[in-house]
Amino acid sequence: MAQAIRAQTPDAAYQLCADDIAGSISPGKYADLVVPSADPYPVAPSEITDLDVLATFLAGEQTHGDPR
Repeated sequence: MAQAIRAQTPDAAYQLCADDIAGSISPGKYADLVVPSADPYPVAPSEITDLDVLATFLAGEQTHGDPR
């Protein structure tokens, strides 16, 4: 699971030559992320689709979900 998540975050940003602005949660980088209903690491790959998306953020602004 860790390899799959990494492939969609810092590795993908690196491949796009955008790792200076995306791919991890760090000051100065875009804050595009999702908040899943559970920690995806212990979830079986076949059950990932059962997780709900509680919130999404684009450029640090919440675009979906209940504000917290």
